[in-house]
Amino acid sequence: IYELNPKTAETITHTSVQANNVVIVGDYAYYRKKIGTDLYGKRTGGGQLMRQSLNGGIAEEVLSYEDKSNKGVLYGVGDILVTLAYDIETDTYSVRSHDNNGNVKKTIISGIPRTEFTTTVAGDDALYRVVKMSNKIFQIHRFPLEGESTAMAEVELDNTEKGIAIDAEDGKVMIATYGDNSKVNDVSLYSIDRGNVEQLEIESFGSSSAYDYQFMFLD
Repeated sequence: IYELNPKTAETITHTSVQANNVVIVGDYAYYRKKIGTDLYGKRTGGGQLMRQSLNGGIAEEVLSYEDKSNKGVLYGVGDILVTLAYDIETDTYSVRSHDNNGNVKKTIISGIPRTEFTTTVAGDDALYRVVKMSNKIFQIHRFPLEGESTAMAEVELDNTEKGIAIDAEDGKVMIATYGDNSKVNDVSLYSIDRGNVEQLEIESFGSSSAYDYQFMFLD
């Protein structure tokens, strides 16, 4: 994990972890140990929730694999650890907040329907989810830490566009639509407070391997 100066790209700190999915919450990184299995697919170890200080030192286990709080996909929303957890009995999702030791503090939103979606991202104040309504129509849903989920905006793609990517920061949601080879041709900013959309003038850009685009505001 590298902490970079956003203006110069110089490295501020560097911390080594062994994980595929890491979330940053305050001065800590959280991740789960890789699960090992035998020839029959039975778990042999791993899956513990680990906490690593960004200032170095040794990672510590905060939750066992079996702990009920150790479920769901990890996200860092501001300085709060959040999970999006699936309940097989109700076939729904819930958004939960956790303390610094990984224990569930509160179920923020429950009963979220299991619908087809493309991505979920963490903003600095909420989780944001792209829900696929049809091949060309997508909705952006917001799950704030105060509860009261909302469908914020709907995006309809034209014939040259394949999908959308989003990111959120400072009261705005970036909406990027991409075409072949994940090439972005259109970017807009949706204001959460005002509900209006600002179109940005950009030069086309893209990636040959991914379409998860992010942005940040610099002073």
